[in-house]
Amino acid sequence: MKRIASTLIIVGMLCLAVTNCTRHPNDEQLQVLTETKAAAEAAEQKIEDLKSEKSDLKNQVTAKEAELNKANAEKDRAEATK
Repeated sequence: MKRIASTLIIVGMLCLAVTNCTRHPNDEQLQVLTETKAAAEAAEQKIEDLKSEKSDLKNQVTAKEAELNKANAEKDRAEATK
């Protein structure tokens, strides 16, 4: 949520930076705004993709840790029977 708010603030600041004191934006300003919005949306999508990937990787780590614990338990049982 903080990242989305930050992105929107940045977009707003960029819009203010490229606009002048007229009431209506010119074509160049509209183009810059469109490109900036597209970049912000792409960044937000990338964030969501990376969050999903992070979650998947955490799940894989958890599964591997469980597998390791199981293997260690089997090893301990095998050593105890010797």
